[in-house]
Amino acid sequence: MSILKKWLSREIGIELKACLYFFCILFYYAIFRIMKGSMEANIPVMAEMVLTVYIVGCVQTYFLHDFDEGEHFGWYEFIASAGCCLIYSGIGYWGKWFDRQLLPSLIFVGYLFLCYVCIFLSYKMKRIFDTKELNQDLETFKRDKKQRGEK
Repeated sequence: MSILKKWLSREIGIELKACLYFFCILFYYAIFRIMKGSMEANIPVMAEMVLTVYIVGCVQTYFLHDFDEGEHFGWYEFIASAGCCLIYSGIGYWGKWFDRQLLPSLIFVGYLFLCYVCIFLSYKMKRIFDTKELNQDLETFKRDKKQRGEK
């Protein structure tokens, strides 16, 4: 049962990660389309985006040790983020997400790297807040237990 729980926990994490990165990519795509004068999005392109973020999320989770959820952003995290950005950009260029235009594709790499840094910081802040809350709960529990005279 614990193997199933571990797998399910990882899958939920991948799904949440996929939603985060899909939103970031879709936002850039929407801005690109608006700047081209179109208020319409290509549904097959969005399907490619969803599939891509899920697969990259699996790679990040199972092979790259959830680097975007790590404690610090060092060289490993920098290289892994850059690699994922290049994968997204390459698939985006191949899939004509940005009409195979070089400049929007290059800007996309930088934008995604900024997204990786922001998402890393968001995860880090959440851990800090959760740790503080858990420590406060522990202190309250200890105080209550002491007041009841329990050991």
